[in-house]
Amino acid sequence: MTTAWVSGCSLLVQLQNFPECPQFSPEYFLYYEDFDFCQRYANQGHIVAIAPKIGVIHQPSSITNRDRYHKFKYSTYSYLLMLEQYSTWWILILRLGRVLIYGLAIAPLQPDVALGKLHGIGLYWQRVWRSWQTLY
Repeated sequence: MTTAWVSGCSLLVQLQNFPECPQFSPEYFLYYEDFDFCQRYANQGHIVAIAPKIGVIHQPSSITNRDRYHKFKYSTYSYLLMLEQYSTWWILILRLGRVLIYGLAIAPLQPDVALGKLHGIGLYWQRVWRSWQTLY
């Protein structure tokens, strides 16, 4: 059954279909790298599918939850990068606004999460600013 993407924890790749080993993008540090991987290779004509006879049990990482600031910093950056690459600009702007408002709203209750989200937005804006500077 074809699908848009497969979680990285259960990703199987038929390497014989590729002239060289497919790679995750180095732009993504944490989260959404599997979505980007599937989208890039689907855009090249490869099939992304679910094999219903194969099951995977994935134990969520306890390491990323030890440092919630960095977890939310990098996941927010990756989320915005993914939206930039695979959605429309107005969806990106709406979601960016939503993440910003949410980060500000939860600051008194969860400052580590809020700061992580806000710094993730900052990382993303640094990237956007650098790309604009190269254009002009």
